[in-house]
Parts: sequence; structure tokens; C-alpha cells
Amino acid sequence: MSWSEQQLGSLARGAYLHDIGKLGIPDGILLKPGSLTADERSQMQQHVQIGFELVKGIPFLVDAAEIILAHHERHDGSGYPRGLKAEEILLGARIFAVADSFDAITSDRPYRRASSFDAGRETIQREADRLFDLEIVSAFLSIPAETWSTIASEQRQTAVFPGRLLQDNANLRPDTSRRS
Repeated sequence: MSWSEQQLGSLARGAYLHDIGKLGIPDGILLKPGSLTADERSQMQQHVQIGFELVKGIPFLVDAAEIILAHHERHDGSGYPRGLKAEEILLGARIFAVADSFDAITSDRPYRRASSFDAGRETIQREADRLFDLEIVSAFLSIPAETWSTIASEQRQTAVFPGRLLQDNANLRPDTSRRS
């Protein structure tokens, strides 16, 4: 989508931190194997506001804070927490909503098994212009098949060796070698 390095950095920070607010959600809700009650769902939905509140005052995370707050907003206005619609939703949050939903569809959850990448792509396509921005879905679906193979391979490696993810993302950890 021809984004600048600065925009990509904000998107990456928002993506990495998008669920930080779940720190404030009870484990009984987060790990529940069955459907959530209406009250539990309401508590779970608070994670976006909690996450936003945690990072909004950190200068280099200001843009990421909005992604954290808006990543469950939906193109048709049916999302939360503010019920924003279409272009009212920050572009970075609209982009991340597609990626996050695809990850949710293709990952095991306490309440269901993961779907295949093909099924995930089909779901994203089916929900275009209802839950997701049509332009973003188009860009997402234009990712070449070879790239999907690489992603699937990396997903299997990090599932088997979760420590690899930390090694691959070592540049995200603060540099503690220099002391002032």
C-alpha cells in the first residue's frame, strides 16, 4: 500500500501491542474454552480501552495507541469500542484488522481448532466491505502464493520453537549493553 517507513513503524508497534490491554482481563475469561457470556464478552471488549490507556501517554506510541483502540472496529460500524465506520477508522487499524482476523482464523484457540490459510483467505474475502475495507482486502489477497508458503513455514517453526520468535525479533528488545 506504499506506506512510508514511519507509517510502517507505527503499524508494527500497534500490531505488537494490540492486545496489551488483555493484561487487565481475568484469565478465567481469556482462557475459557467455551462461549463467553454477555458480561464476559463486555469485559473482554474492555481490553482495547485498557491497552489504549496504557500506551497513549508514551510519545513514540501515540500512533500505535489508536491502532490498539480501534483494531476491533468494523467497516460497517458493527465493531467496538466506538462503533466507527469505514474511513472514520484509522487506516492502520483497518489494515491491522485484516491481519489480526486472519491470524485469529488460522490459529488454534481454546474454543476451536485453526482453519487453513485458504479458509482464512476465503473468510477475509467474504467479509470484504462488511467487516473489512475492500481496498485493504484487495491488497491482502494480492499477496503471492509463494509468500503464503513462507508464512506457513515460519508459523510452523515458531509453533514448534517459540523461542525462535524472540530470537528473530531481538531488535525489538531494548539495548541493555550500554549503561549510562
